[in-house]
Amino acid sequence: METTMTTGAVSATKRPTFLTVLCILSFVGIALSLILNLKNYFDAQAYASGENETANLLSAFGITMDYAAMAKCYLIVALLNLLVLIGVVLMFKQKKTGFFLYAIGELAQAVVPFILIGSAIGGAMLIVSALFAA
Repeated sequence: METTMTTGAVSATKRPTFLTVLCILSFVGIALSLILNLKNYFDAQAYASGENETANLLSAFGITMDYAAMAKCYLIVALLNLLVLIGVVLMFKQKKTGFFLYAIGELAQAVVPFILIGSAIGGAMLIVSALFAA
């Protein structure tokens, strides 16, 4: 369903309501994801440097994690959020390339933890990302 609105000699296609709602929800989700990923990045750096009691407690029980890799993963996912944001802005402007940037960014966010962290935690992050992307 495509309607046109004319204002003088200029003709513009009206944006579908579903696309508007999707873009607004995506803006909110990207903002929250950026905040959380950056917070987790700084937390993981603190864990990696041993400045956190939780990291020391986990290592006392023999649980070791590669916090440096996790920090890198959070930073890359935050940067991928910016790619997704560009895609959402382009979709809001009704550009088809926005959808492809959005899709590539979301898929990369799901795959990056699996590649950088490994199968155990990265696989869990992949499953959670896939659930939220669906």
